[in-house]
Amino acid sequence: MDNILNNPPLIFFLFSVIALGLILLSYKLPTSPKPEQILKKKFCINHTQTRSTSSCHICSNPFCPDCLREFSTLSFCFEHFRLLEKYRWIPLLSFEITSEQNENGLILQNFKEMIWRKENIPSYIVVEYCINFEQDLIESHLSYFTREQDQDFLTKKFKAFKNRS
Repeated sequence: MDNILNNPPLIFFLFSVIALGLILLSYKLPTSPKPEQILKKKFCINHTQTRSTSSCHICSNPFCPDCLREFSTLSFCFEHFRLLEKYRWIPLLSFEITSEQNENGLILQNFKEMIWRKENIPSYIVVEYCINFEQDLIESHLSYFTREQDQDFLTKKFKAFKNRS
């Protein structure tokens, strides 16, 4: 031990190694996003190192541009874009909402999410905006689209859902 303490170059070397180790321990290496970050739509679910830019209008999962297909102004993942092409889609419900009267929009969004989560029935919502200068407000027109084959079932489900909300 005395030989080590009497050897300044060795002491300097040991302190340097310890200091470098402490610096490396404090340095945060890049890590994969946590599952909750992916679920919060920050990262693409297919490319977990890539930030998402949009969500699929059917499943609501986050995707990067490489994983999305565009239809009109809407984004769809590849799987659901194929569904869009395969079936005939119809507007089942429509609502006019304003910033003061938006409860129908919230009900519609919650219904869409519930139908997807519990019944695995695809649907999407199209939002069109209109600026009303005379009344100084923004009006939104919401249209809920579903496959034609699901029309009767979803009409009944929505009535029951709205009555509970």
